[in-house]
Amino acid sequence: MRSLAFLVALFSFAGAVAQTSTDISTPTNAVGTPIAPTPVEEKAKTGLKVSGVGRIRFEEQARTSNLTAERGFMSMRFRPNITWDTDSGAKIVIEPQLAKRFGQESYQLGQTGAGAPTATLTESSGNVLYPGDALAAHQAYVEVPIADLVRAKLGRMSLIYGDQIILGTSDWGTYGRTFDAVLFSLKRDALKLDLFQAKIVDFGNTTGGDRDLNGVYLTYTVGEALRLVDVYAMERVDFDSSTTAAADTGTDNRYQVYGVRFAGGFAGFGYTLEFAKGSGDSAFVGDGSNSEMWVLDMSTPEMGAHRFGVEVTSAGENWNDLYPSPHKFLGRTDVLGRRNLSSQAVYLRSGWSERWSTELWAYLFQRRATDRQVYGANGTSAFGSATSTAKDIGSELDLTVSYAPSKSLTWSAGACAFLPGAYLKDTLDQAGRETRDSHFAYLMLETKY
Repeated sequence: MRSLAFLVALFSFAGAVAQTSTDISTPTNAVGTPIAPTPVEEKAKTGLKVSGVGRIRFEEQARTSNLTAERGFMSMRFRPNITWDTDSGAKIVIEPQLAKRFGQESYQLGQTGAGAPTATLTESSGNVLYPGDALAAHQAYVEVPIADLVRAKLGRMSLIYGDQIILGTSDWGTYGRTFDAVLFSLKRDALKLDLFQAKIVDFGNTTGGDRDLNGVYLTYTVGEALRLVDVYAMERVDFDSSTTAAADTGTDNRYQVYGVRFAGGFAGFGYTLEFAKGSGDSAFVGDGSNSEMWVLDMSTPEMGAHRFGVEVTSAGENWNDLYPSPHKFLGRTDVLGRRNLSSQAVYLRSGWSERWSTELWAYLFQRRATDRQVYGANGTSAFGSATSTAKDIGSELDLTVSYAPSKSLTWSAGACAFLPGAYLKDTLDQAGRETRDSHFAYLMLETKY
């Protein structure tokens, strides 16, 4: 890989900083929910293990952001997992995935001209000529020990860090996200250090583009009031003239994100605070000003079965996402992305019994810079009126209910509404559309074995 030297150089830093001895505890967010683990896991017992997860979901949606008519659809996803832990400490993981929307068309990729990918639409289920849906490799990697404290993973894998604001699985979507990567991990007592390089699919380049993601993520477990500190740096290298360029320019465009995240609590209160700064070429951050973002989440002690919290976020007009997990973090209707956005939210999490739980969220959204547009949930599509001077984007209310009759089965449902503010009313008016609310509802069945 082009930047493999980047990993080797950074990894030499690990030995110098791994001199601590505090036990590592399972990290949780500000409200006590366990945070998804980093790609390094404790060595498991040897042998072959088979597990899996499945999901069926019906959705009904009408979103202001794309001004489309209401639509409803059903999707499915199944992921069997085969893990083999060897006596030598190595691990092999294979996790195929079958995922699609019911009745969704199938596309067959071909090549024409100078190597540009083309897509040929075929029919969906129910036709004898339909080629069927192939299983894809969601994860497929080998993990091997290199030394007492160091392990390496090679292949296709999930990369999950912090609250997935910078890098996550995007698992709410039908397909989810994994990376073709090489990852080195060091664990010593209270310190965990990951170094990785991933190769990113580049559809924007018709002559065989090249796109890399390099990263270092350090987690240090401290105590209680300040339970853990994360420090990270990531770089995307794109061999295109801009983030959406269709041709090579012969030079790299680079985008770096540097960040720090704190989590802890006291007397039952909890908090997380994350700050990140983007820098790099103008294709990603414009003139480089206002290219930062921060998120603060605070929660009360659990009162009975209830826990209250507030979340405040802000991101500049030149902030640029890497590969975050959307949905839930800025509202479940998925109208808005983080760029040029300020938001305030209050929430209530309740566990009514071992089987029943609910979440209620209320959001307010504003433009941070009123002379710049906001962006949709994909983080790259400009959205809204460029001439409106209004600051108020809108508000949102989300309610979700979960019922788990057993450890292997969970039913959940949600009803969410986004109410346009002055800015979106200007947008709809200029588009010749009536002002209407966005709404989103779903019913989902999840299984695991």
